[in-house]
Formats: sequence, structure tokens, C-alpha cells
Amino acid sequence: MRSFDRVSLGFGALFSFCVAGCGGDSGASGVATEEADLASRATGDIVVSAGGGICPAVSNAVYFVDPVKGSDSGTGAANGTSSCAFKTLTHAVNLVRASAAPAKIVLLADDPGLGESFPIALPSNLELMGGRFQGGTLTPAGFTITAGASKDPVPLAAAFVATNVTGIHIHDLVVQGATGASGSPPVAGLWTRGTGFDVTIDSVVFRRFVRAFYVGTPGFTSAPEGTLHIGGDSSAEESDTGLEIVGRANVDLAHLGANAAAFGENTSYGIYVHEGGTMDARCPSPATPSTSTLPTLTSGRTETTLGMGCVWVVHNGVGVRVGNTPSLAAESVLDGVFVRASAGHDAVVLEGGSKVLVRNSVTEAEPDFVYPFSGSGVRVQTLIQKDLKGGFDDDISGIDLGRFGDAGHNRFQYRIGGDFANAGTGICLAIGGSGQQLSAQGNVLTDGSGATVDCSATKSIVSVGDGCSGQTSISPGTNRIDILGCR
Repeated sequence: MRSFDRVSLGFGALFSFCVAGCGGDSGASGVATEEADLASRATGDIVVSAGGGICPAVSNAVYFVDPVKGSDSGTGAANGTSSCAFKTLTHAVNLVRASAAPAKIVLLADDPGLGESFPIALPSNLELMGGRFQGGTLTPAGFTITAGASKDPVPLAAAFVATNVTGIHIHDLVVQGATGASGSPPVAGLWTRGTGFDVTIDSVVFRRFVRAFYVGTPGFTSAPEGTLHIGGDSSAEESDTGLEIVGRANVDLAHLGANAAAFGENTSYGIYVHEGGTMDARCPSPATPSTSTLPTLTSGRTETTLGMGCVWVVHNGVGVRVGNTPSLAAESVLDGVFVRASAGHDAVVLEGGSKVLVRNSVTEAEPDFVYPFSGSGVRVQTLIQKDLKGGFDDDISGIDLGRFGDAGHNRFQYRIGGDFANAGTGICLAIGGSGQQLSAQGNVLTDGSGATVDCSATKSIVSVGDGCSGQTSISPGTNRIDILGCR
């Protein structure tokens, strides 16, 4: 789905690192001195390198892992350079955890996961990265870590972050799952749960898991949990669900800058927020636009500005689904989100009881020969509260697609071209009950033929039940959509 300019990383590689900067700077001069000085290292240093040399103790809290050339022999807080590295990430992380001090672990090669013990519980104040030496200088490089290839049953997750674990930064890595004899991949790539956790990732790919990112504790919790910050050039892909947020946990996608984060080619959901979880996804500045060529709105804002892309959700089952209850969750924000719906699926599903604001975003329809139609750009539907002792929630008062004084500036269900008519709907209101009004002012609404909604004063509130086809649609009853200021 996306092209990443880095080396592929398996889960095993992510966690097998070499200890860097033994006894000095991890830059060119320090590395050269250490690698040339193996013969004179003190006998009190206690880690043995793969070549039989004695590695010095770490003095700058930088550790290397090399699953090909490294060694985990010996004990204690010692390490090596690129010629004196640990063999497994598991060993390096356990050593860092025991020291209880801030540290960096650098993965120097792909890790097939052999010898690793998944899930690897990451400690606080850890920087984990893929890197290589070029001209004596350590530079970022994405290596692949593979979890589950030699395990049956497969591990629960590749990496795990627990309660009150903070200060973790993971970057320039690829973490992927592999199926065991059971045919199932690990449940999660990165699983963060409990209260108080704080994790930042950027330039990272998680793929081929049940859930690439699993954030929060399943079930409805009484207290807010922690936050996962996802930076630019990161993706969750080729899984059942790219990002799942539960249990009053929060995912911050608000600081991406000009580099997009992507959730794509996931079977069920690109992003699924429920059980009190929240998501803050907004573009602070225009990002790389879609390949589609879309017209400029009358407001003068181009489609690039209108959410073509710092958060891309493409080629999933359902793109984004939010199903929460206001008593448990803060408001989720989708601002500058680009969702390209796969054939036969809704781009965005918002369920009754949720609190969610949608601005400056675009949904596109993508029919094909098998499904020559798409679902809705936005479908607002009843929440079936299976996890709250049964019942239903039809309350749409917390769903804001645009209101007076704060127009939505969204484009719902733009057709990307081709020979297929789009039978999908820009906004589909499919809830029970009666007498409710969905706020959706100031948006562009189209259907597959390119026809737009009649936005005259007499048509500014739509209350027809036409089976969720055309530009707007409402289930039978007296529920309405306020589309004032649309075009």
C-alpha cells in the first residue's frame, strides 16, 4: 500500500540489539577506538563477543543487537560495539530493565525471531531503533523483526507496554507477525495497556498481526488509561485491524507534520475505536495529497488542505469505526483524515452514543467488478451495546459533522473515477428512534454520478428515507440531517 524507504524488519530483529558506545561516544571516533581495542580490553568486562573477545562495560547507555553476529554469553551490565553486540533483543531489553536507567538499543540487522521470547515487555525510558554504521556514523535504518515464525502457539504479541511505563520511543523499524502451525498470527504487534503508559512511535511499520496496534485494556474501565503517540511515516497494515483503541486509552495522531501515517490493507478495520477509547487525528499542516485530482471548494481551500492526507485510511474493510458512550469517552477528532473505502464497505461508521468531530476530511468510493458499488461515505448507525449488558444507543447528539459557525469542510463519497456507478451514500443516517437531527453543515455531498445535493433553503434539512443511496439518506422515521451550507 505504501512505499517505505528502509530495510524490512522482522519482529525478532527489532528485539535483538547490539550494545553501542561501550566506554565512549557512539560516533565515528568512539566506534573506531573500541573496535580496534578488543585485545586490550580489561579482564573485568564480562560479556564475551561472538569472536571470543571480551566486551567493555557500557558507559553511555547505548546498546547494540545483531542477531547474526552478536552474542548473549556472559552476564552483567556489559555490551559491545558492532563487532561486540548482543544477539537478541530479549537479552538487551532484560539487561536495560534491570539497570532501571534510560537507554538506547540499536538493531543492526534483520531479526527472524529465533531465540527471542515474545512478547517483549519494554521498560520505561527506552529508545529502540534500527540503525547501521555508514562511514563510522550511526544512521537510522529500518530492519525487520519477525514474531511467531518458530512458535506454536504463536506469542500473544511482539511487544508489550504495561501500566506506568513511560518515555518509550520506537523508530525506524518494521515489526511483522508470522503464523505458526495453527495458521494464526500473534494477537498484537504492539500492545499497550493499563493506566499511565506513554509511548511514541515514528517511521515504524507494524504488519501481519490480528491487531497491528492494540491500545488499552479490553472492557470498560473506570479510569483513563495511557497514550500512544503515532508519528509520521508510520503504518499499520496487512492485519485484521490496523489500530484498535479500547478501555479509555488514547491515540494521538495530532503531530504528524508533513509526513502521513497510514492504515491500510486490513481485513476488518483500518481504525476501530470503542469501549471508551479515544483518538485525536488531525493535520497540523497540509500533507501529501491523494493521487485523485479533486476540485477546489468554494471556500478557496484546496483538497490538499481539506484532509487529503496526513492520516490515510485506505483499502480496508471498514475504514474508521467509532462506537463509544459519552459517559466513558472524551471526544474523538478526525480532522484531515483521508479514507478510501474498499468496494462494498463504508468508509466511516459512527455509532449512537459516540462523541466525535469530523472536519476537513475526504471519503472516496472505490467500486470494482465484484462489488460495483460502495457503502456510505459516513454511516451513522445504532450502537448495539453488547458490552454494556445489552441494549441499544441511538443518541447522535455527540456526532458533529459540521455546525453553524464551524462548517465541516468535508467531502463525503467522492467518486474516484472508472466505469462504475457508485450506489453508496455521502451521509447515511440509519438509526432507530425518532426526532433526532444529525449536524452536518458546510460539506460537499455527491453521489456516484457526480450529482450534488440540492442545498437550497428548502432542502437544507433532509428527512427522506431512500434506503441509503444518493447523496444523503435517512432511515424511515422523523430523524433528519442538517446539511445547511452544503454544495
